[in-house]
Amino acid sequence: MKNIFESNLKYCSLLYHTPTHTTHTTMKFAPSELKKLIEASYEKENVNVGKFIVDQGLSTDRVKVFTIDGSSDVVVVHRGSASASDWSDNLKMATQLFRGLESSGTYKIHLRQQKKIVKKYGAANIVLIGHSRGGSYASSFYKKNMGKQVITYNKPVTVQNIMSDKAAILMGKKRGRDKNETKIRTEGDAVSIGEKLLRNKVEVVVPSDSNNPVSNHSPDALDALGEEELIGSGFGSLKKLRVADLKAIIKKHKKQYGLPGVTGLKRAELKAIVESIG
Repeated sequence: MKNIFESNLKYCSLLYHTPTHTTHTTMKFAPSELKKLIEASYEKENVNVGKFIVDQGLSTDRVKVFTIDGSSDVVVVHRGSASASDWSDNLKMATQLFRGLESSGTYKIHLRQQKKIVKKYGAANIVLIGHSRGGSYASSFYKKNMGKQVITYNKPVTVQNIMSDKAAILMGKKRGRDKNETKIRTEGDAVSIGEKLLRNKVEVVVPSDSNNPVSNHSPDALDALGEEELIGSGFGSLKKLRVADLKAIIKKHKKQYGLPGVTGLKRAELKAIVESIG
């Protein structure tokens, strides 16, 4: 039994990889923008989403590519499971402990398309977005340095992910938060519930009083976020935030990060707390 455990531990440690990314300007999205971009990724037709102009040549029924007039930023959205082949791969991964994401046929389809996108636009300009299984694709490609920023929503957490994280802890590997990676999860979402077992916590938690697993996993749940909450890297420029704004951020994330109370704190103290989480 000990030999089996050590073998599995060694295997999982190989999965643990901290990517090296240079500093680039990152993007922030209003919840409604993010919702519409994710919804567009599931459509067969390639259509523009507000200011985001679809690249007809590179967009497919699985991956949507958007550019923005006057900007070098390119938004690439990988959709989640929506076909028989997707669900077949999901079943195989659920029933075969060490069958990794990268061994699936659907992953290879998304990877080939991502490589074409990188070839045209360059990884330093690409923002990756993924919902559900698409979040796993986006996260994987980010770790392979195929994008400058990644945003995932209700990304599934597998036994393999948890074992990899635990293996890293046992081997003494430290893993700080990557500020170019934003994880979003709806309360009550069953697919991403394993996030609670990982060290790096979810940055944005979408509130939900529903017990419906379908609605909690759907992009529609993003409607619960206010439009003033921009989703992306960190909290932007803190210089423009008032004391009341800083207190509101701390109160919202108090439970998630175990933050102290705000009573009696000065602006510099509040700013330091917010900087520690964003």
